[in-house]
Amino acid sequence: AWTVLRRSAPLALGAAVYQINVMIDGLMAEGLLPDGGPTCYYYAGRLQQFPVAMVAVAATSAVFPLLQAHAQGRDFMATRKLHDRTQRAIAFWALPATCGLWILAEPVVSGCLGGGEFGPEGVARTSEALRLLALTILPVGASGLLARTYYSMGDMKTPVRISSVMLIANVVLNVVFIRNFGMD
Repeated sequence: AWTVLRRSAPLALGAAVYQINVMIDGLMAEGLLPDGGPTCYYYAGRLQQFPVAMVAVAATSAVFPLLQAHAQGRDFMATRKLHDRTQRAIAFWALPATCGLWILAEPVVSGCLGGGEFGPEGVARTSEALRLLALTILPVGASGLLARTYYSMGDMKTPVRISSVMLIANVVLNVVFIRNFGMD
């Protein structure tokens, strides 16, 4: 039982780092952004999650069993080829999704959220946040697949280390962009 727990703890932590990042972003938005900013960030994040799930999470989840089969069979060339092919597929879908969200951010936000108390200012602020969050679709997909590839090969520590560095970088960049560049 301890062996399973010891091996699965890094996997759970590595998988949770993205959610921890989202939570920290929300807390930082609450503390650093002017009124309405946390709500705009929250809504933009929810809209950004749709293409992330459709592209990155779907592809990564679909190939993980085969990655694991190749790695456990010690066929590292097949593991590498599958990883590379999947990374290209994620990029093939993530780049147009990013461009589409960037270009159509305002109509998407207006159509999904506009009206009532959520007026033009909320649409404009949320659209800008969505544009910037759209830039993360490809990196989220790439890092998710990379982590799953390491896990399939039995390396539970490298993804946690990388995720921890990314978490710290995210916090630093949040402060820099909000405090130094006045981003809302």
